Amino acid sequence: MTSIQLTLKNLGVEVLTDLKIGAKTLSPGMTMHEFSGISSLEPNSIQTVTIGINFNDSTQSARFDLVASGRVFTVQIQPQIGELIRGVSMPETLFDQEKAKLKGMNEVDATFELPSALSDVVGIKKKIYEVANVVQVPSALEAGDVAIKFAGRTVATSSLVLLSLFANGTSAKLVVNCDKMVIGNMLVKEIKQAFCRDFAKVQRSYEVN
Repeated sequence: MTSIQLTLKNLGVEVLTDLKIGAKTLSPGMTMHEFSGISSLEPNSIQTVTIGINFNDSTQSARFDLVASGRVFTVQIQPQIGELIRGVSMPETLFDQEKAKLKGMNEVDATFELPSALSDVVGIKKKIYEVANVVQVPSALEAGDVAIKFAGRTVATSSLVLLSLFANGTSAKLVVNCDKMVIGNMLVKEIKQAFCRDFAKVQRSYEVN
């Protein structure tokens, strides 16, 4: 399951009682682990709880009711793709072997411009780790043009997720190999957007100055 932390704050003037999870609306194959009920929550008090959701390698939202003092509040949580992956360590030889098996429909790529602050190995790895829970694969190709590899598995079904990023100056090509087509497509989209958002910020800053 994916662990999710919820922060509950009583913004009213009355004590909230019997806080718990109510009805759930989950897609087929999706399951949820509830938090233990809270007997009361004083005004302006904060309580942090943790729930677990098995999204079943799906991007579908999980909907559930949060009940407090008999009142019902509907909550909807849609996961980021990177949160549905757990990092795994592997040698480069195994990475290359598995990548060779995941070609064709199992491969998605995209090209984009890198902000200058994120065009080196350190900057690229930092941004990748912000988006996806993957582990860097040791590689000998980090001199000159940048070529970095990362590996992970989906939380629900342990499907391999292999990520390769090649950079030459400020030009980058991202390749994701995974037999879960939705996972691959969405992960490429989220990573590209993360880099492009930073690029846009740099551009706006330059124009202002």
